[in-house]
Amino acid sequence: MKTETIGARTYIINTEALTIEIRNTKGRTVKCWRFSNEVRINEYMETMRSRLKAHEEYKEKRKVWSMFYSSRGYEQTNVDFYQVIEKKGMTLKLRRIGAERVETHSSMSEDVKPVKDSFRDEEILTKRINNYWDISLNSYASASLIEDENRTFFTSSRA
Repeated sequence: MKTETIGARTYIINTEALTIEIRNTKGRTVKCWRFSNEVRINEYMETMRSRLKAHEEYKEKRKVWSMFYSSRGYEQTNVDFYQVIEKKGMTLKLRRIGAERVETHSSMSEDVKPVKDSFRDEEILTKRINNYWDISLNSYASASLIEDENRTFFTSSRA
């Protein structure tokens, strides 16, 4: 038997019985799988390692100075941008930031992108990252991470 820890889980690999047991931090078995051969066990463990690596990279993007956007509306599309000013665990402190016009489509629509450190006011929002790695701002709006700093966002207004 071989033991490997990936993230908060411990994997007990039994190559004779062709099983993998997953134990939580208290040492209790939470899942157990049986495999057809040792190759399948190795493939499964490699998948778990790569998932953890991708998850850690994704979490790293949400460090201090990351930016989030919130877009809402149908006839009138409103876009707000937020910058992370502090991070503690899964809790973020955000401030609303301004945007710059990138391209004008008509007198009432344009593409904009956020401008780092261009804080619009002194208000600080304290929000937790939800299960989808978004931030719930209120009952009708959520904010998502801006992964590409060159991305533009469409906004429009009604006459």
